[in-house]
Amino acid sequence: MIRWIQDRKWLSLISLSGFTLLFLGGLDFFSHGALALVPVGLISVAILISQKYKWLSVALMGLATVVALVLNLSPLISSFGTLVSVFLVSLAESPIYGRIAAALNLVTGLVSAGLLVFSVAPYELLFDVMLTSDNARYVAFGFAAISLIALNAVAFIGGRYLITRHLHVGTAFDRAIATDLQSQLALELAEQTERFEIARDINELIIQKVSAVISQAEGGLYAAKADVTSSIRTLERIGQSARAAHTELRRLFDMLNKKHTVTAAPPRIKNIEELVVAYREFGYTVSMTQDGTPFRINTGAELAIYRIVVDALENVKQHCPVGTDVSI
Repeated sequence: MIRWIQDRKWLSLISLSGFTLLFLGGLDFFSHGALALVPVGLISVAILISQKYKWLSVALMGLATVVALVLNLSPLISSFGTLVSVFLVSLAESPIYGRIAAALNLVTGLVSAGLLVFSVAPYELLFDVMLTSDNARYVAFGFAAISLIALNAVAFIGGRYLITRHLHVGTAFDRAIATDLQSQLALELAEQTERFEIARDINELIIQKVSAVISQAEGGLYAAKADVTSSIRTLERIGQSARAAHTELRRLFDMLNKKHTVTAAPPRIKNIEELVVAYREFGYTVSMTQDGTPFRINTGAELAIYRIVVDALENVKQHCPVGTDVSI
């Protein structure tokens, strides 16, 4: 709660709540009297606590409508505040709060509209419209129902759209960070691939050398059998140790050789343009120019050039202020 207050996330909610209470409540005060401030106050509180106590906010929305019906205050201009509350409650990560709030607001709104439309006497004006027959009442109620469904759907879908976009759709700056991180990971993957290649070659060479040691040790063992001395035991130990080393190295070689490549392709010179766009989003004025005629170079050389550019840009980001001109 203290952190929530320090972050000042309550300022916008206080503004919306105050607008509902002072402006919309003021209009209802002049049209319905002081009793209208009771449901208006409940709606304002529902807006104020919509982000912190969602269930209580939904309950206060329903209670405000019930109070307005009991006090015969319907319709209230401040009822539009319940749509704001539905929108705010729908911003929760779980959609259950928004669904309940929209459904409750729709049901109470339909009840209020039904009581209002069907309680009007024949030939009595309702919002400057005269209802002369039962069919006219049904048409008016149908229009009110469609309007309520549309308004609550817009409030709910609007809230879900914003929270979904906030959680799952990144801004240009987020994509710039992702591109920068992707470039670092691509370099690490490419370098890891090279390490696997080198490790496989070295292990293959060691296996060949150990195989030669085994052959030499076995030859020495047969030669020494003509003269039984302590060298025989030494040669036997050499052969056993060499075979054990050969077995372990062969196992390591087989393990590395199963997957010695990484599925991600190493970055190339053409990927530098993505870094240019990313660092522009970071706030730097980056430009890239090419002189001469391009020619084909091997993957290792492209990786080295890409690495130089990435390190240089990282150095710029660490030591230069935003807005610095960068030329590649």
